[in-house]
Amino acid sequence: MRRIVTQPPAAKGWELIYWFTDRVFFDGKWMVLLAMGLAPYRENLPIKYLAPAAGLLLMVGSFLRLQDPLFLMLVGILVGAILKSIRWTEPALMLMAVGGMMMGMPINGFTGLMAAKANFPAALMKELFGATAGIGCVTIACSFAALFLLGRGLWMRRRKKP
Repeated sequence: MRRIVTQPPAAKGWELIYWFTDRVFFDGKWMVLLAMGLAPYRENLPIKYLAPAAGLLLMVGSFLRLQDPLFLMLVGILVGAILKSIRWTEPALMLMAVGGMMMGMPINGFTGLMAAKANFPAALMKELFGATAGIGCVTIACSFAALFLLGRGLWMRRRKKP
């Protein structure tokens, strides 16, 4: 269902904006978000070991330039299990939403867009997107999850008022 547009060196105007938003928001983010949602919930999950393991997995994946859907699903399930084990407050969710966008958007989008507009060779572009895919997808998916939870909290509060 996604529209195919020209990639950056040849893209102009709205095509360039569409390509940018498509790369930043949809390329793998929804898959990671789905994996986070389907992650199992368990009491007493050893977060002090799992959180660094997730960070290490992301770091190794970035180093190896992994952008395979199975890698993104594995990271999503691990991060989802961690996030489901934490009791979130509204300020923490706000921080996660803003922090995820402030980290994910530059990593995933601006870097790629600037490299593309600088006429990087296609081989280097593939390497660049591979190196940023995992971290960008996870940070933006976490931000989407926080926005959803904040919206749900606002909706529930609004529904309770007479």
